[in-house]
Amino acid sequence: MSLVVRKSSPVVIRPSPEPATTRAVTIKLSSLDKSLYKEPTTSLLVFEAPLHNAAETIRAALSRALVHYYPIAGRIVAGAGDDDDDVHIECNDEGVVFVAASASYALKEVLCFDRSPGARKLLDELAVYYPAMTCGHGDPLLQMQVTEFPCGAFVLGVRGGLSVQWEGWGQCVLGLGQGGAC
Repeated sequence: MSLVVRKSSPVVIRPSPEPATTRAVTIKLSSLDKSLYKEPTTSLLVFEAPLHNAAETIRAALSRALVHYYPIAGRIVAGAGDDDDDVHIECNDEGVVFVAASASYALKEVLCFDRSPGARKLLDELAVYYPAMTCGHGDPLLQMQVTEFPCGAFVLGVRGGLSVQWEGWGQCVLGLGQGGAC
């Protein structure tokens, strides 16, 4: 069986509608986030129920959600010191990396992930590729990929390292699942 995932080029999603004024806000990282941002985690959220045009729907919802959860569209910056005491988010609306993808196989063919090299490669295909193992200052805080399957199911691959993003995005996804919008 040949498992192929075709990915679009990454695009940057910014808040829309754009805020009327530029935000000049910085948010100091919590102790938890200071330890998380350098080593982001990747989560795969599996949705077996079809969502018409999932990638475009989620891309548009993400853009709207960033208006309210604008820190996620910012970047990590450090103060003058060498330590993490003065690390913060600069809320500059630079955006989130987004990739739309499609798979050549049914989701049920791969739902039972194991630790084999083939399964690991597949997991890598379901999330945005990031060349470094760690995130640095100025890197996007969130990367997202929506992979649609011929059966109508889709996988949302989310890569990030801040605790604040998960609460907001979870609320947004729950709204989509109930026919709402972010």
